Amino acid sequence: MTVTCTPTPFGTLHFTVTSAAYEADAVASAKKALRKAAKGHGRPLTVREHIIGHKVTVFAIYRKTV
Repeated sequence: MTVTCTPTPFGTLHFTVTSAAYEADAVASAKKALRKAAKGHGRPLTVREHIIGHKVTVFAIYRKTV
């Protein structure tokens, strides 16, 4: 499972989690890893999930904290 955080020029942070979709609860575990990585940033502005082939990608946009 890979977790990345990328700042944007719009005052937001994009958190992305990518993992293999072989487990039955792959999306749930990816969302849990995303929440754990983004702890302290409040509620997400948006959350999206994609399953393409054998890969799960979940990303969320958070506001930057001061």
